[in-house]
Amino acid sequence: MDLDDVRQDGHPGIPLRRLVDTLGPGLVDLVVDAAHEIVVCDAILYDARAEDVVERGDLVLAVGLDPTAPELEALLRRAAAANASAVAVKRAFLRDDAIRDPAVQRGIPVLGVADEANWAHVLRLVQNVVGADVQNELATASDIADLFTLADSLAAMVEADVLIEDPSLRVLAYSRSDHDVDRARRMAILQRRCPEDCLQAFQEQHVLQAIRTSDAVVRVRPVPEIGLGPRLVVGVHSGGELLGSLWVAGSGRPLDERMERQLRIAAQISALHLAQHRAHELADHMQREAALRDLLDGRASAAMVADTLNLDVRDNAAVLSGAVIEAEPGTEGRLTRRLQDVVTVRCLAHRHGVVSTTQGGRLRVLFTGLEPSSKADTQLTHLAQEIAADAKRRGLRCVLGLGPVVPDLHDVRLSAVEADRVLAVLRRTAAKGSVARVPDVWGHLTVDAVCHAAGEELKSWTAPLSRLLEHDQRHHTDYVITVRAFLDSMGDVRRAARSLNIHPNTFRYRLRRVAQLGGLDLDDPVERLALSLQLHHMDTPPGG
Repeated sequence: MDLDDVRQDGHPGIPLRRLVDTLGPGLVDLVVDAAHEIVVCDAILYDARAEDVVERGDLVLAVGLDPTAPELEALLRRAAAANASAVAVKRAFLRDDAIRDPAVQRGIPVLGVADEANWAHVLRLVQNVVGADVQNELATASDIADLFTLADSLAAMVEADVLIEDPSLRVLAYSRSDHDVDRARRMAILQRRCPEDCLQAFQEQHVLQAIRTSDAVVRVRPVPEIGLGPRLVVGVHSGGELLGSLWVAGSGRPLDERMERQLRIAAQISALHLAQHRAHELADHMQREAALRDLLDGRASAAMVADTLNLDVRDNAAVLSGAVIEAEPGTEGRLTRRLQDVVTVRCLAHRHGVVSTTQGGRLRVLFTGLEPSSKADTQLTHLAQEIAADAKRRGLRCVLGLGPVVPDLHDVRLSAVEADRVLAVLRRTAAKGSVARVPDVWGHLTVDAVCHAAGEELKSWTAPLSRLLEHDQRHHTDYVITVRAFLDSMGDVRRAARSLNIHPNTFRYRLRRVAQLGGLDLDDPVERLALSLQLHHMDTPPGG
């Protein structure tokens, strides 16, 4: 849709080139441009199998389409027919001219999106930018990236001190003041985030819930004992998503209805600025996550990624690996990102600097600049237990494996490998709790190592166990479970029978049948050990 059409039809929208500039080159770039100014009015996730409707002015996000497949040609044809604004594809699909040439022929602009980007995040970001109020004179491209300039402009407009915070109450910018300010504002600026005592006061007054769910201006009652004066605060939203908040302190001026009206206007002005900030943060976040994955997987050295991650290679370090358990199929990625948010909030509360990444159903967190090694182990164990408790309160059951503290970043791969191994044990062994280190699960790790080293032999010498498995499948018996209960109970028949909720005599009968069918001698400690290893190997997924 071109700019003149938008003006005539009254559609809300943003010029395509300005959208690309707002989201930033780390997230998107313009691969095929248009001959005239194009305006984006909305974004949609396109699924060829669902026959999604493409409308005028849509930015079409081509989820999972292969550029060599006929579906892509059909999408370009539909986009051109519907007068869509552009089509976006992952950059991995732009290595040849499979999409460029047909796009140029049909006059459809094409955006390249970072391969690491989550399509749902891109959709929300585009809708945030499109939905933001871009008509106000303060929302010009010349000052769009300067939040401090914005804070000063807003302060002049409302005639009060302004603080701009992100959704996690981290201070993004603040206006200049030539007079005394209260302790709460001073500490927020110094710490770059909301002070803990003020956070508690805001929670008690239900301020945070109000700004997350409403566009209304909220009044904050003063709390003199913690140096918190009266405040006005408003959430900045776009597309139903909280982008940040504006906090106004009167500094002796009355916080009257006129100031409330001005603050509501200020929130509208700020929406595009904060949407762009969010997009740039996402691009930077993706770059940092990719660098961290390369470091922990051994594809990059500490020196190669230290600048990207803003780390000192001489600092000691440790890795935490985590996962959400009992997740519904298909929800692992979303729930793991929620666990990542829990870790971030808890570490901010403890003033820990961390870098984290998620991949599939696994979270990995790198801690650096810890206490000396003797104290760091205890420090991290306590922190991990708090994270697990926080997650549980938010409806997430998780397990967290901790790697050892290493003296510097050059050895961090060792900590990552151990953390992953501990996590693998916790995911299949509920009895070990939700948080563990290597000393807590050393027995399981030892057996894992034996099974890994002797995996082929364990698989080739499983005739007795295979016969029992086959019999269970054919006749719906429970002889493998019986063997497992016997071994887990150290040969205590009564204890094993209780674990299966059957009579000891029934259990003894099953053991005799196990011996007959499998040719097993369960009185032989070596055979019992071999069976334990084979069962363990059978329970352990590949790579875990």
